[in-house]
Amino acid sequence: MRKFKDAAYGVLAQVAKALASPQRVELLDLVAQRPRTVGDLADALGQPVANTSHHLRRLLQDRLVTRDTDGVHALYALATGVAPLLAGLHAAATCRSATLRELKHEVMGEDELGAADLPAVLARVARGEVVLLDVRPAAEYAAGHLPGARSVPLHELDAALAEMPQDADVVACCRGPLCVFAAEAVQRVRATGRRAQHLSAGVVELAAQRGPLP
Repeated sequence: MRKFKDAAYGVLAQVAKALASPQRVELLDLVAQRPRTVGDLADALGQPVANTSHHLRRLLQDRLVTRDTDGVHALYALATGVAPLLAGLHAAATCRSATLRELKHEVMGEDELGAADLPAVLARVARGEVVLLDVRPAAEYAAGHLPGARSVPLHELDAALAEMPQDADVVACCRGPLCVFAAEAVQRVRATGRRAQHLSAGVVELAAQRGPLP
């Protein structure tokens, strides 16, 4: 039994070590949205391709990401079963770290809906009580999105609002708890006199609750 436990907890510790890098955690957030190339990921991180490749190799080694090709480029994606780990990491860090809560409050304000609110928000969307705007890039929306969400990338938000009823209640969502797109969208929606809230939960949190998205 001791030999088994030492080996099993050693595996858990190895996975935890893979997360001991801000860049690797952000890479997981990015590939959770859609499969991406190393060059795309390096641009998103603002890091050299060589550094990004190094981090991806570590994530591959611990099977937190997968690597496939589209015939030309290597594409990295979140491995099956990792969404609950990533969602749990965000939730635990927000719960236990006053520093993170302060950082989020400074950028996103207090009026935030989290993963626990996700089922209620989706129920309201299904009933037509709120308009759910997914303000991520269109390619990320196409790869998977919350049920009932409408794709409105930030650069298209003003045009979308011009066609939306003035009394519409809006909930904006983006990549997840540390994405600022939705917070920016809420500010712009409220500037038009509409009611709006920021949903910090995204496709990762939905996958963690319901399983892989179709």
